[in-house]
Amino acid sequence: MLIMQETTPPEQSLYARLVVRDEAIDAIDQFLEYRPTMKFTINGKHVWARKFIRKFSSPSEVGTSRVFP
Repeated sequence: MLIMQETTPPEQSLYARLVVRDEAIDAIDQFLEYRPTMKFTINGKHVWARKFIRKFSSPSEVGTSRVFP
């Protein structure tokens, strides 16, 4: 699922979020070449990509792998 920032014309989105299943995480790591951030060029525009690593706010959330509650 790809979620883009909502904007009104002529503005452009500044960010997007890509949500993948747990079994696809290895593919994302390979795509980013195991780096924390990586720069791409899409349609002539520079785009930075990184893997989101959730910071846990409570001990009950430790060990969960879900992106959204």
